[in-house]
Amino acid sequence: MLEDSRVVVWDGQMTMLSPDGQEMWSAAAGRPTILGGLLFGNDGHNVSRVNLDTGDILWTYSSPTTVYGLGAVHDGVVFAGIAGASLGTDSFVGIDVNTGAFAWQSDQAFALYEPRAPIPFDPQFAFDGPITIVRTLGPLVAIQTGN
Repeated sequence: MLEDSRVVVWDGQMTMLSPDGQEMWSAAAGRPTILGGLLFGNDGHNVSRVNLDTGDILWTYSSPTTVYGLGAVHDGVVFAGIAGASLGTDSFVGIDVNTGAFAWQSDQAFALYEPRAPIPFDPQFAFDGPITIVRTLGPLVAIQTGN
């Protein structure tokens, strides 16, 4: 739900509903995620930024592998968790929020803490200069996202 009581739902396509439940627009952009006041869609291989007011797709980033989910927007970049080319090589990519261009990929994730039981997939991020701490389904990890 947005601050103005509009609601974004997904039923095979992304749909914006007005506060009284009327459809305002729909877009074929994948499951919706709102991060930092911006609307993104993820269909598992493509990440799209969608205009909140019109439903227009502003850009689409196509991943060569599965996109697990979107976790945060920081310094003009949306963080996406992606599958690696081989088992155990999952990583994060950064996508420019204005253009959809690839910004960076972090294949070097250093486990800081391995939980005894899985943590529900609701990634949480903490930013400190070039290092980002991420809590996901598995271990707590640190990734380098800058210099």
